[in-house]
This record gives sequence, structure tokens and C-alpha cells, in this order.
Amino acid sequence: MVLDLEVREIVAVLDLDVLYYTCPRNGPNFRPKVDPNTGVSMYESDDIIKYLVQKYG
Repeated sequence: MVLDLEVREIVAVLDLDVLYYTCPRNGPNFRPKVDPNTGVSMYESDDIIKYLVQKYG
């Protein structure tokens, strides 16, 4: 699954360095997105955007 365009945009606006991994939901490597700095994981784009703005905005 490709990260939602809105998530990519907020990452660019916040000037964050991120690694993007392809993890299709029904694929063998599916896993939630995880912030390695905090251990927080989530899947929904809206939740990811809110988290990024609150934590790194």
C-alpha cells in the first residue's frame, strides 16, 4: 500500500526524513506504520496526519 498523498504532503510540509515501505494490507509483509522514535503505530491516514502535526509540527 502506498501512503496516502495527504500523508506524503504533511511529511513534506514538516520537512521530515522518512522511509517509505511497501506493505500491502493483504500482503505477507503488512504491518501498521510505526514511529521508531516513540513506538507509536497506526494505519489510518487521518490519524497519521494528526499525530505527525501534534508530535513534529
